Amino acid sequence: HLPLSYKYAIITPKEEALECGGNRVLHAAECVSRKCFGKSMIIRDDGMFRHSRPWTGAGIAVPVFSLRSKASVGCGEFLDVKYLVDLCKAMRLSLIQMLPVNDTSVNDAYTDSYPYSSVSSFALHPMYICLEACLDYQYVGSGLNKRDVNDSIRGDIHGLRKSLNMESVDYEATVASKQRIMCKIFKMHKGRCHSDPSFKAFLLENVHWLAPYGCFLALKKVFGHSNQSLWGSMNVCTVALMKRMISNRATVNPEERQGSDKGNNFRTLADDLLGLFSTDQESMENDGDGGELPSPLGPYIAYTCFLQFHLHLQLSDASAYAVDQGI
Repeated sequence: HLPLSYKYAIITPKEEALECGGNRVLHAAECVSRKCFGKSMIIRDDGMFRHSRPWTGAGIAVPVFSLRSKASVGCGEFLDVKYLVDLCKAMRLSLIQMLPVNDTSVNDAYTDSYPYSSVSSFALHPMYICLEACLDYQYVGSGLNKRDVNDSIRGDIHGLRKSLNMESVDYEATVASKQRIMCKIFKMHKGRCHSDPSFKAFLLENVHWLAPYGCFLALKKVFGHSNQSLWGSMNVCTVALMKRMISNRATVNPEERQGSDKGNNFRTLADDLLGLFSTDQESMENDGDGGELPSPLGPYIAYTCFLQFHLHLQLSDASAYAVDQGI
């Protein structure tokens, strides 16, 4: 019931702290209501946590691509941030500020290397993926990785590491090479994602941006450019359109279309995305070397989900390590 009195608290395994000052009060007239997945939410921006004294600290600002290590391929990667964390801890620094790490693949050219021109506020850039970590990930509910296939791909990775070991980053070659290897890893592990609880949770928690982002990239490949104003009837991303693309259906039924228009059918897209990884799905075959994806659009969208899942895991791993080290 309103008015509501409250305070903010910081609760971590190492700390429990209640903010200073009097209680905050939320009155009915101040509420801004929003709907999300059919549930009402009250959103209020009322400032930051009130510390007993202003916090001060020293840190470092750095672009991730510059953190290249001996294990990197072409540029610094998310897992290389751990080495920077160790350095900061040794230097008694407490902050790391990274340049934007979102996907900037607008033109698929060198101009995309500019980090402030992202195509998504959520999607992470494929150049920061650690290929070997993707190769070694063990999916819950499935058997062990195929060692002979893994060794073949691992050899490709080692070759790329040598060829891309230059004084400066070859942006286009790095991105293209990593995408090619990730396609191979995706084809090998695609069917094992369906039973992995972490993968399922990732789809459910991120479907609100992952589905439209995946469809955008698929359409960009089909049309050959990212100017969606020239995509005709597909220039507006609706839930109905996404369902058609993901399920490879020509139309959606009236119930789905009605739900899509109301915005209440969005959650079911997570199930649609997960269905792309079902072992019942037809396996992906083509005449290439395994580094290209075929039509229809579902496999392109599935690959995007797979890639973003591993980027999420690796950045989360580096972030958790930094927190554990007090950075």
